[in-house]
Order: sequence, then structure tokens, then C-alpha cells
Amino acid sequence: MSTTHTITIGTRGSALAMRQTGIVVEMLKAAHPGVRFTVKGIASAGDRQPEEPIENLGIGAFVKELQVALLRGDIDLAVHSLKDLP
Repeated sequence: MSTTHTITIGTRGSALAMRQTGIVVEMLKAAHPGVRFTVKGIASAGDRQPEEPIENLGIGAFVKELQVALLRGDIDLAVHSLKDLP
């Protein structure tokens, strides 16, 4: 009896982040056909406070929650947009 390993990928819930993550998932599926991939959307401080000027949100406003989820083991890997990284 075989078990399918599942990898959970965290990303922001924005349309751009989800599209980019979809591209990564397709590439991973091609390289690892026996692995199941799921995507978990995670809201960042920047997502929750869209009216706040970005300079007031601080460094990492769009990535910190993904990093915390990764460290907690809630996700196995994270996909970031380069534009979101400090």
C-alpha cells in the first residue's frame, strides 16, 4: 500500500501570488508526479491593511506571516513574489 505525500505551499492570497504559485505547482508536479501539492493562502499585514501606506507597515509587511507559518510547520514551503521581499 502506498501513501501519497502532500506538500502544502503557502502564498499570499492576491491574484498575482496565486498565479505565480500555480506556475510553481505545475513545475513541481511535473518533477514529482507522485506528490500531491496543496496551496494555502495566507493574509499578510499588507493585505489586512491595504489603506495603510507601505512605508508605515515596515519591512516584511508582505512576507512575515508566510515565514511564521513555515517555521510553525503550517506549510512546507512558501512562494513569494520578488517584489514583496525586503
